[in-house]
Amino acid sequence: MTVGIEDTRSLLRTVIRTIDKKVEFVATPHAGSPGIALTLSRQKDQATIVIPEDQLEGVEHDSIRRARLRTLLKRTIDRMTFKQTDIASTKMLRGSVTDGGFFRVQQSGYRSGRR
Repeated sequence: MTVGIEDTRSLLRTVIRTIDKKVEFVATPHAGSPGIALTLSRQKDQATIVIPEDQLEGVEHDSIRRARLRTLLKRTIDRMTFKQTDIASTKMLRGSVTDGGFFRVQQSGYRSGRR
């Protein structure tokens, strides 16, 4: 049983909109194997994924298959929009060296510690 391209586009539209409403997509038949080549884009980010036909069959009626498809699409969107942050330096910062070293200078006076 083959899945129609228009039915697949409307199904993918509803699933993608539940993940992120700003993601644009283009679904085309994949030439190499039976399935859909899906190009996702959001602002400057872009990703392409091939979804096999057997994974698309029965998605309308089976909630487990729909959840697997949604997980696949969400993972692709997350990888597409991921930006690596700079790692904090692990270099130890030292205090400035003053007269008497790093420790507090001995104070003299009423509360100096000696009695």
